[in-house]
Amino acid sequence: MTDSNEGYAIAVVSDGLGSSPHFRSNVGSKFACEISIKVVKSFFKTLQEELEENIDFKKMLKQLVSRIIYAWREQVKNHLKSTGLTEDEKEIYDTHYNDKDEEYKTKIYAATFVLAVMSEKVSFVIQTGDSPCLVFDDEACITPQETINPNCDMGFTTTLADTEPLKGFMYYITQDMPKAIFVCSDGIRDSYTEKGFFNFGMVLLKEFEKNHDNALDYLKDYLPKLSEEGSADDMSIAGIYLEG
Repeated sequence: MTDSNEGYAIAVVSDGLGSSPHFRSNVGSKFACEISIKVVKSFFKTLQEELEENIDFKKMLKQLVSRIIYAWREQVKNHLKSTGLTEDEKEIYDTHYNDKDEEYKTKIYAATFVLAVMSEKVSFVIQTGDSPCLVFDDEACITPQETINPNCDMGFTTTLADTEPLKGFMYYITQDMPKAIFVCSDGIRDSYTEKGFFNFGMVLLKEFEKNHDNALDYLKDYLPKLSEEGSADDMSIAGIYLEG
């Protein structure tokens, strides 16, 4: 999901967990994208007013993340309250969870999350889980080390539904505007070697620079094939790039 505003643009991907205990993670990931864009818009109004000052930007990003987490949790609690659990869902829940507390039930909505913002004065990525990002300059693209959580390995990932979700977030900040930032689900990255993933990003950016609509059509055709031949996982990607 993407959104552009005067002076900045947002790209966000939230990936649901495929395992049985998180049977509403598709709903949780949808909420995460919608809510985070609303929160970032509100946050950026304040941020733009304070960028001229000597601020602790990482501290401000942690405040942003706290707002996103709180809004997401409230949304999933309200959704659960309004829908309840079906009989089939109750059976799955009782199989995997001992705790019956309503707060604990947010785990059924667990989702990873990665969001990028680009603006003239500051660009950043906030991320929890194993969904990667690509940051581009004129020559190449990288996945910044600051966005790689060493604890997300061997099938374990942090999510918005963790007991202490703020601790799982990673932050990348730069005041040198990148050429582009792409964010995507781990299924895309896991279909490639590291070099292959970077090459995919460079080719994709060139396609968007040539023709935006044709690049979108290319992705719609290519990603299902990549999933079939690669990770066999869901695939989502969003990005921001400079035109011209």
